[in-house]
Amino acid sequence: MKKWMSILLLVALLITTTGCSPGAASPATVEAPEQEQGMQESDAAATGYSAGSYRATMMGMRGDVTVEVTVDETSILDVSVIEHEDTPGIAELAIETITKEVVEEQSLGIDVVTGATITSYAILGATERALTEAGADIAALKVKKERPPLSEGATETADVVIVGSGAAGMAAAIEIGRNSDLSVIILEKLAYPGGSSVVNGGGIWAMGSAFNDMVGMDATADEYIAFMEERSGTTLNRELMRRIHAVSGETFDYLMDQGLQINTETLSLAHPDAKLPMAWAKINADYPYNTGFGGKQLMDTIIGSALENGAELRVNSKVVSLTEENDKITGVEVEGPDSRYRIEAKKVILATGGFTRNNQLVEELAPEYLGSIPYTGAGSHGDGILMTRELDTVIVGEGMMGLSGYNDNYGYFGPYGSLTRTPQMVVNQEGEQFGVEGLYYSEQLIAYNQQTGKVVYGISDATHSNIQGLEAGVEAGVVKKADTLEALAEQLDVDEAKMIETAEINGLTTAPFYSINIRPLFIGSIPGLKITENTEVLNASGEVIPNLYAVGELVFGNTFSKWYAASGTGMGVSVYTGTIAGQEAVQSLK
Repeated sequence: MKKWMSILLLVALLITTTGCSPGAASPATVEAPEQEQGMQESDAAATGYSAGSYRATMMGMRGDVTVEVTVDETSILDVSVIEHEDTPGIAELAIETITKEVVEEQSLGIDVVTGATITSYAILGATERALTEAGADIAALKVKKERPPLSEGATETADVVIVGSGAAGMAAAIEIGRNSDLSVIILEKLAYPGGSSVVNGGGIWAMGSAFNDMVGMDATADEYIAFMEERSGTTLNRELMRRIHAVSGETFDYLMDQGLQINTETLSLAHPDAKLPMAWAKINADYPYNTGFGGKQLMDTIIGSALENGAELRVNSKVVSLTEENDKITGVEVEGPDSRYRIEAKKVILATGGFTRNNQLVEELAPEYLGSIPYTGAGSHGDGILMTRELDTVIVGEGMMGLSGYNDNYGYFGPYGSLTRTPQMVVNQEGEQFGVEGLYYSEQLIAYNQQTGKVVYGISDATHSNIQGLEAGVEAGVVKKADTLEALAEQLDVDEAKMIETAEINGLTTAPFYSINIRPLFIGSIPGLKITENTEVLNASGEVIPNLYAVGELVFGNTFSKWYAASGTGMGVSVYTGTIAGQEAVQSLK
């Protein structure tokens, strides 16, 4: 019964997309309403709506969102999303919540779903267009109802509080739940669990696991440390990394037993120079374009396992501060959906993720990357760094994790975003190539970031292998097209003579010609809290802050630096540091 209740809760919670701003609107497509026979124009005007069903479309996170609205003369009867291209497991929460509230409140003045902003705006925008066609008074429908102020809730208790519900937080909950009866509460400020982990590329590496035996590739602790230090150009937290190596195999095997959906039939490495085999989500092999759904597929298992092991997950629950007494962390202050309250906890594990969406922290900790596009979880605002500053914590690591893509909607996934990865040449504003060819993808972030205006152009001609995709991009307004290189250079405001010369050197002479803008893109941040090999948070004096642990992206700087070291490292470090924190919590509370 516990297992099935957890699965039902998982299904309810994993209905979610990321993003912080609405997508660009696309032209509405409105179907003619089915008027009731005999209804007069004057009756329709008097009652408010022209009864019938109406459809309209708006641009969502990754494509059009089509909504059907059914009304009678006096009320909105139903709102349904007929079609969408946004991320499964993320868009659904906005779909379920927004459509339900529009009908229940008979209003367009409702709040967007936290963390699913773009999809929310698309649904509301399409609904507004449909209701406009139905003759609605849109201004009246958009009046927001006043929300009651948050009440002061009672103080609660728990053995362990985990702040953040990505891979790291869930891994900590799994480890605690499967090895103890300790009470665990996971607090997530967004409306859905998963954080940046649910929108990652869908890969994780392992060491010492049955998967490694399966593919015939493994790394010793020394090999793992040597590779990461060579890539980072600095000495890292070797004790922590040895601990990661020690827990990796058993942790990964457990997730496999829990049904982790990975492809075991093909072998790829996290990096050509690493002995770290990649376990990719099965879904990644099922689509012609990397859709970006792999992270969700992996997180379905990880979140489900955490719930089945007894963790309580609370979404829309923002931790605003840590509580402290006698120099020890004693719990957290929380703003929930309806109340502010405190949880007194014996241990607090911070799994709050990175700071890619906080420009002030980017400017402070990685200023050269200011202006790059975040393609990460909507909650990546550096909460763990900010709430521990009064504890005199230390930041380690430098640089940012990233590569390149189109914008914060499409990134580098799907039929449009993936076009940024297949141009026949890439030039900057000066019309020149700048050495990005052949670079490992995470190193490309640095190269793109250094170009004028932080934008470059992927150029292709009629010999490109995916003309159909380029033409679809032209129709969507993502790709520019011209009959001559001169005309294309003018559209791009690129140095014409130099771009033509560069194109001829690369053999691009067959019209028509295509271009897609490419921008440096964040997939995570590196600087984070300094911790011990046991994931305990340290202060500037090198002392452990009692009862406080930090895991995941919040501590990446302990295990790699400068740039993203290798594929699967984000999920790997997150899951394995979460496991370590869970082990420490259990051990210390025996």
